[in-house]
Amino acid sequence: MSKTEKGSYGYAAMKRNRFLILTILFFILMAGSFIAGLLLAHSRLNLLSVLACLLSLPFAKMLIGLLVTIKFDPMSKEEYEQISNCSKEAEKCVYYDIPINDTEHHYFMQAVYINGNKLVLYVKDRKGSTECKRIISENFKNDDLNIRTVTSASEFMELISLPCDRYSVNDDIRDRLFSMGV
Repeated sequence: MSKTEKGSYGYAAMKRNRFLILTILFFILMAGSFIAGLLLAHSRLNLLSVLACLLSLPFAKMLIGLLVTIKFDPMSKEEYEQISNCSKEAEKCVYYDIPINDTEHHYFMQAVYINGNKLVLYVKDRKGSTECKRIISENFKNDDLNIRTVTSASEFMELISLPCDRYSVNDDIRDRLFSMGV
């Protein structure tokens, strides 16, 4: 499995597939060691049962990651190609498949345009778009950010294709945004 960087297209699918494979692997190892212990010792009181109990911890961690990422709704390949071909200058400022969460909920941004202190968030879900804007505003309250949210790819392309005198990614904003999710 190739490593897809956070912020590049395909990150959400890679993360979901990774959690799915690891969840299945840990379940098979956990169940296999418990069943092997039962067959070999004819009792639950053996070291293989202890191993099965210990394997339940990484299994639970992977299962929680899978349940979180299963709700991610990445954009289609066609939408991605349209956005990436929209403006070649702006393309270096666009990041895809960005998860974001607060203490209670997980949200997913299909694309984010970062140019200086200007952020344009493309979130398909209308409720998710307002929540993403709220979470980012709370976490970046000391920064003077101009945040716009859109719920369609066409609106997003329209906003990123506007002429701009300088295209620059604020690395600090990008890194802090990436650290707010899975």
